[in-house]
Amino acid sequence: MRQGKTRFILAISCALIWVCRMSYAQAELDHEAIKAADVSFSLIDSGRYSELWDAADPHLKRTVRKKRWLTSLTDMRLPRGKAISRKLGSASFKTGLPGAPCFDCFKDLSYVIVIYDTGFENSPRRAIETLTLMRASHGEWRLFDYYISQNEGCRN
Repeated sequence: MRQGKTRFILAISCALIWVCRMSYAQAELDHEAIKAADVSFSLIDSGRYSELWDAADPHLKRTVRKKRWLTSLTDMRLPRGKAISRKLGSASFKTGLPGAPCFDCFKDLSYVIVIYDTGFENSPRRAIETLTLMRASHGEWRLFDYYISQNEGCRN
C-alpha cells in the first residue's frame, strides 16, 4: 500500500515538472516571437523596408519579388503616416500551412500570427496590423507576411 502511494506521488511530481517545463518553453517561444515582431515593426516604422526584406524568411522571397513587395508595403504604410500607438492583440502559434499549394513543403514549419491594434497619425480609425513570422531551422523567427486591415469599430 505504501509503495503504491509513493509511486503515485512520484508520477504526479513528474507530470507537474513536465507541465512546468512545457509552460516555460511556450513562454520563451512567445517572448522570442514578440521580440522578432518588435524588430520587424522598428524596420517598418522607420521606412527601412529593404532591410526588412533582407532579413525576411526565404519562403516570402520565393513567393513574391522584392520590388513588388516593397511597392506594396510602401502603398500600405505611407498614406497612414506614423504609428502613434500599437497594442498587442494576440499571438497564435501554428504548425503547417493547410491549404498551401504544396502542403508537404510546409507541413513541418512553425509559424506565429501576431496581431496588433494600431493607431496611425493620418487615419481616424484604428487598424489591425498582422505579422506572420516563420521559425527558421536554427530557431530564429523571420517575417513571412505583413498586412494592415482597417478596424471598423474603433476610432483613434
